[in-house]
Amino acid sequence: MAVIYAIPGLGCNKWIYENLKVKGHSIKVLDWPPVKRHFTLKDYANEFLKQMDLTHEFYLMGVSFGGMLCIELGEVTEPEKIILISSAKNKNEFPNYFSVFKYFPVHLLLPESLHRKIALLSWKLLGFHKGLLPEFNQMIKSMPENHFRYCINYIVNWDRKSNSKPVIHIHGNGDKLLKYHKIKNVNYTVSNGSHAMVFTRSGEINQILEEILIDSFIS
Repeated sequence: MAVIYAIPGLGCNKWIYENLKVKGHSIKVLDWPPVKRHFTLKDYANEFLKQMDLTHEFYLMGVSFGGMLCIELGEVTEPEKIILISSAKNKNEFPNYFSVFKYFPVHLLLPESLHRKIALLSWKLLGFHKGLLPEFNQMIKSMPENHFRYCINYIVNWDRKSNSKPVIHIHGNGDKLLKYHKIKNVNYTVSNGSHAMVFTRSGEINQILEEILIDSFIS
């Protein structure tokens, strides 16, 4: 059985992948390694290698920030496929305002407690339903120390401008965080799909993954 190494989005844990299932594949959601102030996104991606077995066939799959980490992991490993959901392949697909935080890193000045409070208020922007608030809140609270401050810093300072390996990109045209019009070469568009569609539209995502992984639609 082939393994899909999956990385959640910023502030998320294994719960975000709870409803995903692909016949003939096991999904192993990787844990968040400890963050360090001096890391780059590439450095942090390499920390995930300790949880991976590279001697057998594997795939990489990431949501949002997790997809960016998968891009960097794909540069130092040989996955069968790299699958991004509600993510960005390089910094050219970021919203323009991200660059403000690169040159004026106010996120590093804010206490982690404030970052978590802001994250708790973001459920509607991300596309979660109100009924999921208890699980969403618990997920935010479970993040490691300094997770938001430093991971945001990795994102806004990501220097990747292009991609050397093929990427399969699934994106919703209703994403309010990573806008659809900024994403190049989307392979699968989910109509009105939000940033959180990996959970809220998991049935459709499962069908797409089955087409990618079982039918080998994209080699």
